[in-house]
Amino acid sequence: MKPDISGASPHEPSSGLGTPTDELFDEHAGDEEGDEEEERHQELFKYRILDTDPEACFDDIVYVAHVACNAPISLITFLDSFANRLFFKSRIGYESNQYNLGDDPQKNPCIQCMGSEDEIYEIEDVKNAKRPTIAPESIHFYAGVKLTTMHGHTLGTLCIFDTKPRRLTDEQKRGKATHNIFTFSITQTF
Repeated sequence: MKPDISGASPHEPSSGLGTPTDELFDEHAGDEEGDEEEERHQELFKYRILDTDPEACFDDIVYVAHVACNAPISLITFLDSFANRLFFKSRIGYESNQYNLGDDPQKNPCIQCMGSEDEIYEIEDVKNAKRPTIAPESIHFYAGVKLTTMHGHTLGTLCIFDTKPRRLTDEQKRGKATHNIFTFSITQTF
């Protein structure tokens, strides 16, 4: 079952929030990067996915990632830059359906993944990462893939977290088919 996002019109951000959070985009509001973020955000709105209930098709993908990677936490995230948060469309091992990005969003591993050129973005141990990274105290490992539309906008991530430092095995990396399934589903419905 695919999410019903075809032909949806954009919804407006919550009142009082106005424009994307500058910290997410190196304070380039109004220039080319700011314009790109505005386009990305408008495409995200067109999907009408923010603040929606869980759906089996997304839950199945998160479950496959959870099992294939033997990870205690698995998420599908969408960046809502107007509200400076990540919305979790589907989740295993994490109670809340959103995460406030706080004062330094660039230190969040999901945001780092979205800006990475890596096919699979991995941080073996966020406590000892080369790039400053903020995560809950119990989290050490992060791996994620970008969720990019056919228009080239990265809307979020499919990711996993673990409570111990580690790397994905070659077998787990080949399991990136989960990402390909999701990408096909999201691009074919919009």
